[in-house]
Amino acid sequence: MSGWGSASRSFYWESDGTKCVKVRARCATHTNIVSPWSNCRNITISGCTTTETVGKPNPPSGPSNGSCGTTYQFTGSASSNLGHSLEYQFDEPDGMSGWGSASRSFYWLSDGTKCVKVRARCATHTNIVSPWSNCRNITISGCTVDETISTPGYVSGSAQVNVGVNGGWALPSSSRSTSSLGHPVEYRIDWGDRTYSSWSATTSYQRAYTSAGTFDVRAQARCATHTVFVSQWGPSISVEVGGTRATYSVYDAWWTSVLDQDGDGYSRDRRLNFDVDVSSGTHSVYAYVYQKTASSGSYSLYTTTSNFTITGSSSNDAQAISVGLAHGELSHNTYDFRIDIRKANTTNPVVASRGPSNDADLDDERFETAGEDGGFGAHTVSKPRKPEGPPSCVVNQMCEFSTGGSQCSRGHPVEYRFMWGDSPTMSSWGSSVQSHAYALASGYYLIAQARCSVDHSVMSNSEQTLFLVGE
Repeated sequence: MSGWGSASRSFYWESDGTKCVKVRARCATHTNIVSPWSNCRNITISGCTTTETVGKPNPPSGPSNGSCGTTYQFTGSASSNLGHSLEYQFDEPDGMSGWGSASRSFYWLSDGTKCVKVRARCATHTNIVSPWSNCRNITISGCTVDETISTPGYVSGSAQVNVGVNGGWALPSSSRSTSSLGHPVEYRIDWGDRTYSSWSATTSYQRAYTSAGTFDVRAQARCATHTVFVSQWGPSISVEVGGTRATYSVYDAWWTSVLDQDGDGYSRDRRLNFDVDVSSGTHSVYAYVYQKTASSGSYSLYTTTSNFTITGSSSNDAQAISVGLAHGELSHNTYDFRIDIRKANTTNPVVASRGPSNDADLDDERFETAGEDGGFGAHTVSKPRKPEGPPSCVVNQMCEFSTGGSQCSRGHPVEYRFMWGDSPTMSSWGSSVQSHAYALASGYYLIAQARCSVDHSVMSNSEQTLFLVGE
């Protein structure tokens, strides 16, 4: 049965026989006024009884011998008795492919005879599947080597260079890799600007950078005889390009969004804000945030941030983390905090730090758990008010709808979404005011729901209203 809508509808059938099509009508204004069903309009359908088959493919075409690590293509061929287009699936010792084109490529890293099979299915009626073909065997050789390459150490050389001027780097003997089989080793260098040196046995390098910045330089090794055996990337060093070494600082730290339900001066949750500056350029860094009780002598890691970008002394790149509910509650006590900054994607030492010794806002900060903060119950979001729309709305008109009134029991901001009633569409989570256009004149149950913007799993019950869309 169709939904209510316009006076014309289209249908199709996939089985033979006489089909009865009936219609009824209702008032678009008073939708409870509905006519009886009409008599049948019969339509006789034929031509659906043909049974489709897909023949068993021959073994896929492809080579019968191959070398370790080399890619080889195999092609299957089959046909549908109805002439429909086909999709193919391959099976080989390392796994089964998805359905797709008639040709697939494979490689192997172990010696032996590999069986490659193929089957086909109708691209229109995907439940019509052929039997598997017989094997196309390919014999692989040259993989009997069980070899490992040790990870190279640090690259040494220029820590500062100017744009356009060659710098010099090398892999000292203590940083060079070895093959577990004693084979010769080749190296390449990742210059940190999305360029790499060629694989080579050389361990000395020169190059000039074309732009200023901070670049992380590292080395990788491989067997020169069996080049499929490659080491992990080694540790990186930072190269400052532009002539001036960047210096970093945590300019300031401060607290906002204090949640203290019982007003005793001990917070269950606060937002720690901090601003990291750099002497020049734009850089990517991340932060480690540590905490300790004021009476303790050692810090414990509380949380880390994702990488973030800083530019000069701009305050627009300030960061913030939640201390308390989101990253782990702190029991009733006085705490000190320390913020350490490291360069992104490296294990380099700390480049800047801020703590109680240079910021009173990180010294003797009072926290307690939610349970200690006057008793703090389950995390909930209250139901929003019934969604509202404009006085009138017609087909294909972008109409604005609103809701609101929800609150998070933990004081967090809330987000809203609307389920428009013309299933399956719904809005994204966001504002309490959003817009939508309907394709058909009808009555729609418009549903609103809210959730916590910090913990997305905490959602409210929904509220709904009936909204009418005219022609």
